[in-house]
Amino acid sequence: MCIHPDDPPFPVLGLPRIVTGQDDIDWLLASVNIPQNGLTFCAGSLSSRLHNDVPALAARYACRTHFVHLRSTDVFENKFQH
Repeated sequence: MCIHPDDPPFPVLGLPRIVTGQDDIDWLLASVNIPQNGLTFCAGSLSSRLHNDVPALAARYACRTHFVHLRSTDVFENKFQH
């Protein structure tokens, strides 16, 4: 089982986002700390948040990444475009 980071990576209809960066991913993976609990590493969703260092996150979570989703994005204030 793996989770995909929030897409879009900003609140929608007032609902908060759950997985947008390292702190969220750390919490999620530690909650059920078994190899089967993993991450869909979406470079697009993670790179759209300026605070994320995507190459560092990829290295950090390589052993818990079950699927990689690559795409290019542009970052605009409160707008996610792919």
